[in-house]
Amino acid sequence: MLGILMTKDVLRALVNGELNEKDDLRKLYRTPVFVPESKRLNVILREFKTGRTHLALVVDEYKELSGLVTIEDVLEEIVGEIEDEYDEEEKYVRKRKGFYLVDAQMPLEDFNRYFKQQLTCEEVETIGGCVVKALAHIPQEGEVLELDGVQLEVVKSDGRRIRELKLTFQDEGEDDTAPEALEA
Repeated sequence: MLGILMTKDVLRALVNGELNEKDDLRKLYRTPVFVPESKRLNVILREFKTGRTHLALVVDEYKELSGLVTIEDVLEEIVGEIEDEYDEEEKYVRKRKGFYLVDAQMPLEDFNRYFKQQLTCEEVETIGGCVVKALAHIPQEGEVLELDGVQLEVVKSDGRRIRELKLTFQDEGEDDTAPEALEA
């Protein structure tokens, strides 16, 4: 790891005439901050504040890179989801009674809240990841899985990941008991 290159640093240098296409970008690298996976959130937050930084690289017990954590990630773990101008509205579309098309990247927590479900999948964060974990392979378009009364069909997949799922609620009766969904 040589360093962290921030887009804002590159843009600032370009605008100020401090950088041209022949310059070496390494002069703009920031020294990376490393934190172990086991470090407590309040300690990471304090280090972000005192170090005047907003991101750190997370390493496992063998000092292998395992991820990236930002100040927003830490704050959201402490106080809950923080909506900002870059957050997209959740994407799910109700087509007819009991039938939805859902972006497979929808966070599982949001899926459960919006669809009044209680799906749990260890070590995954999205509804698509939950489907992959349950099937134990990356499914092809048309594959169907039932989880806790919800039928999930893969509508779009690129062979590496699921893009879109079709949801059908098995226990939905004639009365409109399915959750209300926003139009995408």
